[in-house]
Amino acid sequence: MRKIYTIIPGVMVLLQLPIACEREMISYQGVEGIYFAVQTGRESGSEGSWPYSPYTDVEFVKSPEDTRVVRIKVMATGKTKPYDRSFPIAIHRDSTTAEEGVDYDPIPAEGTIPSGEVMTYIPIVLHRTPAMATGVLKIGLKLQPNEHFQLTFPHWGPPTDLTDGTVHEGFDASMHVIRANDILVQPANWLGGFYQYEAGNPEFNTFGAFTRKKFELLSSLTGYVYIDFMTNPPMSIGLQSLLGRRLADHLIAEYKAGQAITEDDGRLMWASGCPWKSYAGVPWNGIYVDYWQ
Repeated sequence: MRKIYTIIPGVMVLLQLPIACEREMISYQGVEGIYFAVQTGRESGSEGSWPYSPYTDVEFVKSPEDTRVVRIKVMATGKTKPYDRSFPIAIHRDSTTAEEGVDYDPIPAEGTIPSGEVMTYIPIVLHRTPAMATGVLKIGLKLQPNEHFQLTFPHWGPPTDLTDGTVHEGFDASMHVIRANDILVQPANWLGGFYQYEAGNPEFNTFGAFTRKKFELLSSLTGYVYIDFMTNPPMSIGLQSLLGRRLADHLIAEYKAGQAITEDDGRLMWASGCPWKSYAGVPWNGIYVDYWQ
């Protein structure tokens, strides 16, 4: 999901102040503090209407890069200062399942609000790892108070005009969780499947049933990646037919060579054009048949 982080420099302390005050940054009263100011919303909306979010989703499956840099926005309340102001950052261990040095690079020990500014970004470097293919890995970030800042919003009350997306209420704005995964689910443009996933039902249409193993083989054969299958065009029905033929030709060639490719459940991998059938829950018996007699 595309993310744009914007500034709303007003303040809400449990009870929300008028929106005009928030946007014009006037009449501020209270301690100066910091908070995570990450906003997400619908791509059809505008950055000025997206609600704040307590988490950031990073989906490696939508990008060919194995390393992603996520910039997490932090805002300060109150007026600007003519000097830099640092603030501590910690890993919240109870909210973290990712492994430092493997799934992500070490997090900076502190961030800095530059002189004359009320915002900054914390860069987080993530790496695609095998563990992300089967589950969501989390990194919990926690801001810490110091001589410059307190933690202003322990119970976030969202501005009422920021609704173009999922509105989250009552979260601790000094906490932010990054959720990274590389889980493959069937993309929007995929011709095939089972009529119903019940034992004995055959695969049908161009690609048959979607599996990670089949998709990765198709991608390696054709050069098309996951994001290509999420848009139409480029993934038209005609193009899918051509790609399905390429996959079937490869599966047939491997079968003829005595190196039949199977799915993780043991059934023969199938695409339209393969002379054999593939049934849900029914593994291949290992017997080669000469379909070309």
